[in-house]
Amino acid sequence: MYLTGSEYLELDGILKKYEVGLRSYIAEKVCDKYTNYNSFSTVISELKIRFDSSQIGIKPFLFQKYYSKLVALEKDEKLEKLYDALNFTLTCFKMQNHYEDSDVPYLSGILDLMFLLNAPLFSELTTQFGSEFEDFLSLYLKIRNGGSHPASKRILIEEAHQITQFVLISTSVIRSEYFWYVEVESIKKNISEFLHKIKKKTPIFNNLLQINQNHEELLMRETELAHLEKLLITNKRRSSSVVLHGYGGVGKTSLAREFCNRIMKKVLESEIKMDFIIWASSKNEELIFDRVGMIKIREFKPQYQTFEDLVEMMCKILQLDTSSEEQLLNYFENCNQGLIVIDNYENIKGTERAKLEKFISDGCPNNIQFLLTSRQDEDIADKRIEIKGFKEVDIGIQFIEEYCTLNDFSLIYTNDELKEFLSLSCGNTLVITISLDRIFDGIMDLKSSLDNLRPLRNRDVEQIAEFMYKHMFDGIIAENEKSFPYIRKILNIMLLYRDPVDINILFDFTEAKITDLEEILSLFVRKFIVNKVRGMYELNEMATKFISLKLVPDNQHLRDLLNKIQDYRQDKELALKRLEEDTSNNPKLRNIIDDWQPYANSESIIIAQAYKLYDDYSKRLSKIHNNDIAFKNDLLSEVKDAFSKLSNRSGHPYVSFQKARVLKLFLFGLRNAELRKELIQQMKEAYEEAYIVIYTGDYRNIINTASFPALLMLYGIFCLVDYKNNFEAVKYLEMASDFYNNRETEFSENNANTYFFLSQACCNAYLEKGDISYLNKALKCINSAYSYFKNCSDETSKNKVNELSLMSLFIQFMKNDIPKGTVRNQMKQFKQMKGYMSPIIKEINKKLA
Repeated sequence: MYLTGSEYLELDGILKKYEVGLRSYIAEKVCDKYTNYNSFSTVISELKIRFDSSQIGIKPFLFQKYYSKLVALEKDEKLEKLYDALNFTLTCFKMQNHYEDSDVPYLSGILDLMFLLNAPLFSELTTQFGSEFEDFLSLYLKIRNGGSHPASKRILIEEAHQITQFVLISTSVIRSEYFWYVEVESIKKNISEFLHKIKKKTPIFNNLLQINQNHEELLMRETELAHLEKLLITNKRRSSSVVLHGYGGVGKTSLAREFCNRIMKKVLESEIKMDFIIWASSKNEELIFDRVGMIKIREFKPQYQTFEDLVEMMCKILQLDTSSEEQLLNYFENCNQGLIVIDNYENIKGTERAKLEKFISDGCPNNIQFLLTSRQDEDIADKRIEIKGFKEVDIGIQFIEEYCTLNDFSLIYTNDELKEFLSLSCGNTLVITISLDRIFDGIMDLKSSLDNLRPLRNRDVEQIAEFMYKHMFDGIIAENEKSFPYIRKILNIMLLYRDPVDINILFDFTEAKITDLEEILSLFVRKFIVNKVRGMYELNEMATKFISLKLVPDNQHLRDLLNKIQDYRQDKELALKRLEEDTSNNPKLRNIIDDWQPYANSESIIIAQAYKLYDDYSKRLSKIHNNDIAFKNDLLSEVKDAFSKLSNRSGHPYVSFQKARVLKLFLFGLRNAELRKELIQQMKEAYEEAYIVIYTGDYRNIINTASFPALLMLYGIFCLVDYKNNFEAVKYLEMASDFYNNRETEFSENNANTYFFLSQACCNAYLEKGDISYLNKALKCINSAYSYFKNCSDETSKNKVNELSLMSLFIQFMKNDIPKGTVRNQMKQFKQMKGYMSPIIKEINKKLA
């Protein structure tokens, strides 16, 4: 979901307050290091020479981008103006006042300085973010640049969370005195209030987040968007159905998606009333090539196959009790307004098209609007909008300039060069963006792109795209085949497999490292060779043809690979059948697989295998003596080998989580201090990996399940009991309790246990640091946990009640809220307490003495 306009303005205001401190910090760092303009100019010139890659064949990633920035900076006295602005900012900081009407440095300029001068000046800050530092800077600039067009800017709530986290982390490094305009505590308070506000957002019925988005922004389509809004949304709307038509790849789907996102913002800002937005794609085929290179059509299951499927899908999104056309139309009659998008309408044929057309024209009331996309004109639509490319010079150059700005690239080419580029690319959006991406990445410059395109000036759009893929493949293979010798094999597997593949399938065929496969696939996605949809990868339609003609091996190797794929598919089907039987017989396994949300069947199999390992090793360890170190070591080697194989096949966080749980089994009764220390460190790494992968990787959807707070709880208990880090324990147990409180309507045993261990961690943190705030926090936790466990009759709960009572007494005594005599009397009931309570008892006795 996206921020509304007012929410964006609130976030923008917070960032502007923060930037006063950020500018002051950067200005002092730069001006203290480079005390005059000459020294500053010298270091910029040295950087320009370092980033100039014109004399080398392969241009390192980001070199071209920052070289273009440095070249632009040296024009029109911009560098001297930047240095003067930095000095002015420093003076404002020292005087604590914006004392005259002078300009401070542009935000983009100071962010570039942080990156370019990182090593000598800003490493204390950049190390907090590691390799993601530049991503944070890009996101920060993207959000702030939205101020120029806040009505159309799309900022995800997730992005708002990320950038506020960036601000909070950076303020822990940047000293508070830099924030002279607004105190840092005030900024933190504003962030807390802002995050609380966006947490309460309630969306309308929609499935927009299921749509795959290749680009974050839609450029140069404001006229079409305004036309769409006039036709479908405003009070004077002229139509109940509109078709966007044009050739493949021109941007019809992107335009429809952006329109939906803007409508969603208007609804959330109460500008219009809309009950739902439903997106339905009817794409059901793609081009593939057989083993001799002949083109044919492969059909696959689309979002829906029949009109009845479409009705069922819409009923499910609208959360209707039953899936019937009658109930759907009844809902439509009683709602305010709704929008249904039918993507790839040209694929709907025969009787299904007749049913859908009748549904659109005769069945649905006028308050339900339809937006269709098609490669052909459609009579069913009331209005038609043809979507064209950017062949005209003025708008083509504007598109290039905006795309470069979006990617933080300073344009250093002449209008004549850009005109030739537009002419040779026929103004095709895909060809333009592919070429520019290659320039951004430093793979080639504009001259090389022109040389590649020039021989095909008069070819049509698809021929140009095919030619661009040829040179792209040549470059990718030449640059990567030495490091990844199986790169051709990956492409052939994806070509011949017939269905989208996940990373585990490619691992099983290549036995490459998962990290290497992720790097290759990420490259393919970035270059439009492969599409990634919900964790699955498939070849782009245009890329498929080139691979089949140029990269398919000889007939013998081709037959061998096809046979291996056939055998593999059969084995996979058997494994899935066994998994289905296991989940039918074991409801707990079914719940785990549902909760940890694997992207593909192969990941479901891996999760089931990891789940089974816990029970297997628990039984085997129960049969041996605790002192049998040799046998434990043998079992431990098996565990490491088993989880190594699983993690090589999948990066799913459940594998790491389960590894930590299995290693915990080996700690019980273990007296070997060295082995114990080694196991605890391995458990720490496993928990940390599971947490990081969920929070920062492709599995963020797990955050919204019951398994994520359970992971946080177990991680926190581990930090408390085994890792002996009370402050880490407080951190993760607090996070777990927050998630439980937000998820659950009733106080659960898991939440009670989280508060129980959080109470211990807070008491221990107080003993270690002496900070009274930990006692206040612990007391709240104790009250919540006590109210739950006092109603339980089992022995474990009774012990917890006793321990919670002791901790409560400890807190009252430490805060001098209870006299010594009362404490002495009450301590008589706490005679046989567990060892982990001894620090609390010792501190009480110390104060009683």
